[in-house]
Amino acid sequence: INYQDGMKYLIDERYFDTKKINKAENYSEVGADFQDVAVPNYIKALESLKKSAIENNNPISAYTGAYIIQTYTNMQNQEYLQMFVKFSEIMYNQETRICQAYLNYGAVFENGYYTEKNEDKAVEIFKEGLKDKKCQKGWKSAILNSKILSYKLAKEQRDAKKKN
Repeated sequence: INYQDGMKYLIDERYFDTKKINKAENYSEVGADFQDVAVPNYIKALESLKKSAIENNNPISAYTGAYIIQTYTNMQNQEYLQMFVKFSEIMYNQETRICQAYLNYGAVFENGYYTEKNEDKAVEIFKEGLKDKKCQKGWKSAILNSKILSYKLAKEQRDAKKKN
């Protein structure tokens, strides 16, 4: 039920937020044409999606919540960053994973989000993603490969500096 509650804030206009935007063709303080516009209420949606993800181990809620955080909120906000970590962990710990689970959970260790930064663990997760047939094509494969290559090159540079 929490998933359904969260989704109503994303798709049902009766639950949307109202924001004022300038509808004038050329922005200026003079001649501004501010109008009310209905937009999804991402903050309220996150509250319900978090409950659904945590209480029911719901990977769909976790995916939707992580997407909202990455796209419509501020990853610098500690509350949202904690949610992102939890959502990523829930997606990764599913029996059947989507490619985004590897990207998000790897990013947790890559950046040290509420854990110790661990490049080796991040690379391990990214490599695991490349073994998944669903992740071997398209842009997700390219991202996984580029992250692995980036760490390999950085490690080679560090090793070369140590030798000198």
